Amino acid sequence: MIRDRKVRLAFVVAMAAAAAAAAVLVVSAGAHTPAKFEFPKGGNTTIESTSDGTHVIDIPSWGPLECKQVSFSGTVSGASATSLTLEPAYSECQLMGEKAVVTMGSCDFFFGADGSFEITNHGLEACFKNDMQIETENNCKVYFRNQNKLTGIGYTNINSNEEITISMTITKLVGIRDNCEPAGQFKTGEYQSGNTILKGVQDDATKAKVPIKWVATVP
Repeated sequence: MIRDRKVRLAFVVAMAAAAAAAAVLVVSAGAHTPAKFEFPKGGNTTIESTSDGTHVIDIPSWGPLECKQVSFSGTVSGASATSLTLEPAYSECQLMGEKAVVTMGSCDFFFGADGSFEITNHGLEACFKNDMQIETENNCKVYFRNQNKLTGIGYTNINSNEEITISMTITKLVGIRDNCEPAGQFKTGEYQSGNTILKGVQDDATKAKVPIKWVATVP
């Protein structure tokens, strides 16, 4: 009887140990190093950019907004970051055969190192209260507000891993058409871009170049 109890106890202990080992294996298997941007010099880095190709935002039923000049700018602190929040600036734009002006209001673009994209708040200013807007010469308007959980951002390291190009292929943009027909909300807007080159400079009087690099997720 005592022997049976010892056998059963040994079996329970062995099963518990096996379960614990399996749990450790599961956690280890799921562990990974997230994608990130690296700034070897640390401190505060100013992000600047130049556009290499037209940026196109497709507005359902109205056609594409095409902008020949687009830049992104912002500041990041530290030696690495998992995302960049940048302020876009657009010029030389056309929509429906008319000149168009793009203003960001209180909205910025969020670029996740993992390829995610958001239209987000500009600091403490709320994007949904001061929209990103597109306006044509005839007062046709498009509004974009906060959006998250979008994907379609690609990164490539260039120039000896000292600069990064961003490519954008985003779908399911939600916006509102106004003042021209057909008006109303749409949920199938798309953003396609040529490469935009990101560069880093020190956020001080020297404005010395700072290498920046994208590092992919390590499984």
